[in-house]
Parts: sequence; C-alpha cells; structure tokens
Amino acid sequence: MSEVTRIDLGGVNSYLLRDERPSGTHRTRWVLVDTGGHLTTDPTPSDRRDQLLDGLAAAGCRPGDLALILLTHGHNDHAANAAYVRERFGAPIAMHAADVALVEQPTLETWLQAHHYQDPGLLQMYAQYAEVIATVTRQALAGFTPYTPDLLVADGFELGAYGIDARVIHVPGHTGGSLAVLTTAGALIAGDTYANLGQPGLAPNADDFAQMADSARHLRAYRIARIYPGHGEPFDGPGWRAGW
Repeated sequence: MSEVTRIDLGGVNSYLLRDERPSGTHRTRWVLVDTGGHLTTDPTPSDRRDQLLDGLAAAGCRPGDLALILLTHGHNDHAANAAYVRERFGAPIAMHAADVALVEQPTLETWLQAHHYQDPGLLQMYAQYAEVIATVTRQALAGFTPYTPDLLVADGFELGAYGIDARVIHVPGHTGGSLAVLTTAGALIAGDTYANLGQPGLAPNADDFAQMADSARHLRAYRIARIYPGHGEPFDGPGWRAGW
C-alpha cells in the first residue's frame, strides 16, 4: 500500500507517494508526482519552488529519500521545478516521450497550446485576456531552464522498483503524453485529465478533447476509489459520474 500526500501549491497540486513497508527495514522512499510551476493567473510570476520544498519537508521527505520525480505532463505549471528537484534531491525525472519537447525545447507557441478550450465562456475569456496570458507566459518561459528527462515511461509502467504499489496509465488528450498514476488501493493521481474547479469534471482545456474523453472512458476499466486532480481538491471516484 502507498500513501498519497497532497502538496497544495496554490492553484496547482503536487503529490507524494510514500513506500509504506514496515518501518525499520529501510529508509523511507518517496515518489513525487509533478513539481508545480507558474500559473497564468498569478498576479506576479511564481514558480512555487519554496512552497514545494516546504511541502516536501513537512512530509518528511529529505534529499536522498526521493526515488523518482514523475511528471503527469509537460506543462510548465506541473513541470517547472523538476530539474531543480532532481539536482537537490538526487532523483531521476520520468515522463512520457510525447511531452518531452515541452520541457526540452519549449516555445511560446507550445506553451500557449495549454489554452485550448471548448466552453464558450472560457473561449471568450481567453480571447479577452490573450495578450495578458501571452505576456505572463513569456515571463515564465524566460525563467525556465530546459532539461532532458532521465526516463521515458509508457502505459503499464510499474512503480514497484521505487517502493510504490502503483502503475502508470497513459491518458492522452490534455496533452499527447499525459499520464495518470493508479495505486493498488485505488487512488488515481490524474494530472490534468480531471480538475476540481468549482465541481469535479474533465479538465476544461486539452490538446484533443475527443481523445481526453476516450481516456476518461478507458479509466472505467479500473477500480478508482479517489481522484487526485492536478488542480483543486481530491474527490471520491465511485460517487462521481460526470465524464465517466
């Protein structure tokens, strides 16, 4: 069994998975899912690095304890601090091959692809604030140091080698390389396939909305007790049906 700890970074989440084998048999190992980063709604750009470090320390995760940094996708608000955490904690970075360009060779155009909406209200809002969003994104890009992940993972990748009873599920749609992590206890760390912004649902933005809906249908095959979204509070799986 693996415990999930949410690190609320203020508008975006990171999650820690802890190896729960009996204490005393080895030093506790952790897997960090997502690392936080800038949001376009920030009044001033914030990479949330200090909040992430505070969350890791509060959970008891110290340099040398972190076995893996797993990115659900390559968007800046989830991946900006990965290289820093790798250097400080000595843990490799893992992600899906389809999203590598977002962290290895990011451009303003590719980062702005995060703002594809289908809701009329969100489309209107984006049109109204497009230049503001572009300006904030340029600022975040200017402060971003590109990096190359150490490990490329795909659907079915098991985290047992890192002491965690969980597997990776490829859930393309929000991005082509979007991943989720499902523990044997039924906890789904969903990245930005799901969000809880006012109410639980599929994320309001996606590269491919039809593909994201297909990924949500694919998740029906798994026993999911609780969903841990990239944005917003976790929510129960069985009692929630929208988008399934």
